Amino acid sequence: MAAFQHCVASPWTRKHCFANTCWKKPCHRGGCCCFSSRKFANLSCVVDGASQNMNNMQLKEVLAWKELLSNDSNQEPQLYTSSKVGNLEQLTLHHVASNQQVQVFLFGATVTSWKKNQVERFFLSQEADFSGKKPIRGGIPLCFPQFGPYGSLAQHGFARNSMWHLKQIGTTKDGSATGVVLSLSSKDVDAAWTSAWPYAFTAQYQLLLGFQGLQTNFWVRNEGEESFSFTFAFHNYFDVSDVSSCQVFGLENIPYYDRRKNDEWNERGEENLAGFQIMEPVDRIYVSTPDELAIFDSSKLQIIKVKKQHLPDSTLWNPFGIEGSDAGWSKFLCLEPGAINQPIELKSGEEWHGSQMLQCE
Repeated sequence: MAAFQHCVASPWTRKHCFANTCWKKPCHRGGCCCFSSRKFANLSCVVDGASQNMNNMQLKEVLAWKELLSNDSNQEPQLYTSSKVGNLEQLTLHHVASNQQVQVFLFGATVTSWKKNQVERFFLSQEADFSGKKPIRGGIPLCFPQFGPYGSLAQHGFARNSMWHLKQIGTTKDGSATGVVLSLSSKDVDAAWTSAWPYAFTAQYQLLLGFQGLQTNFWVRNEGEESFSFTFAFHNYFDVSDVSSCQVFGLENIPYYDRRKNDEWNERGEENLAGFQIMEPVDRIYVSTPDELAIFDSSKLQIIKVKKQHLPDSTLWNPFGIEGSDAGWSKFLCLEPGAINQPIELKSGEEWHGSQMLQCE
């Protein structure tokens, strides 16, 4: 079979915007980016998005956007509650049958808590700011329309800095999940941001809480006449016992950019068949990653699975106590599915959808 060379453009190149030019790197395998199934030790999980119990078609069905039925105010038990934290409104969504709840703020559409069986699954910094003047640190900040510093906007774009609107709360038609939909449009974004990214768009963010876990769906549509491009990521902060007690599976032999080394390209990745263990600061953008990744916390004996769709890349990050680190750095690990390496381009009227399903065992 003839080798197929897959090229990727460096985020550094996009950051510095050389007109119509870019550096490109060949695929780490010298062929198409297909990944064979691998089983992690005793974890019943396969890292190419086609596990023993879930093939690619089933994954797409699980991650499909699901229409919600409007909430009946007389329905018991109540699906959600609303409260104020600092200056910000917070919604708490319940799925009683699976003993789960998720909390999300309208500011930034930031999920800050996900509890299953009363156990917290996300890290929220004690330094988190609820004034509405800066992004909330922890949970799932949304990186849109720019990941990191790679573009004309400030770090990670404006989605996490904007006030979103509550569009709908309800249950899925089959009754298997409860959900909430938040919305944002270019009209809602502060002019200080739109002056640097002046495109018309609408975005919707759907959270689904059900027996399979927490599903997050992000949808964006180009409402203008001019095409635009963007990058995106779910900036997941997972709560862990200690970051050095965790192993990450699914990133074996995957090429990556090392952000701690000026985006140095590592074409072959690393073997790490026993899982990648964090023993020093790490900040990497892995390119063309499998649709299923996992974190094993050996102290908690907990497996966190991340199943993703239309999000080809993954960022792995923990500052490991270097200067400027959050005081709780040892208690979180960021594994972030995204569309980072090759920006998504939308022409007028086009739409894009990216999803992840989070599961804990």
